[in-house]
Amino acid sequence: MWICLKDAFFSIVEDYNDAEALRVRSRFAGDIEKVFGLDKGEVHYTPQNDYCYRVNLSKAVVADRIATEVLEINYFNFKNEADKLAKTESERNRAKAYHAVWGSMNDAGDAGCYKLAAIPPTLTTWLSSLDPEETNERI
Repeated sequence: MWICLKDAFFSIVEDYNDAEALRVRSRFAGDIEKVFGLDKGEVHYTPQNDYCYRVNLSKAVVADRIATEVLEINYFNFKNEADKLAKTESERNRAKAYHAVWGSMNDAGDAGCYKLAAIPPTLTTWLSSLDPEETNERI
């Protein structure tokens, strides 16, 4: 399962050796520690793997923490919130990747659903120039 938080990204799978545990994996240093309240030494660094930061946690711990993240949602536009919080190059790269995922899923969506390509280029330019805070107030 991929989990995209406004300031963290995870791939979460069942642990190979323990059906009651999950392996939480990330590609960004500090994401696991930040969200799960762990010390840096508790997260394994495995640069030979596609997700180089990983830790095994109980399903209950992961479920509780992700549920808390859901209950704490206080924004109207996920991508804009990720952009706003992105201060470092790594955080800006994650936010940029979220936009790419949005675009890919938009393209893959069912026929008849909103498609970005249907918006004239001039309107797209105008929309991208809007201030997200101001736009959310109008909605």
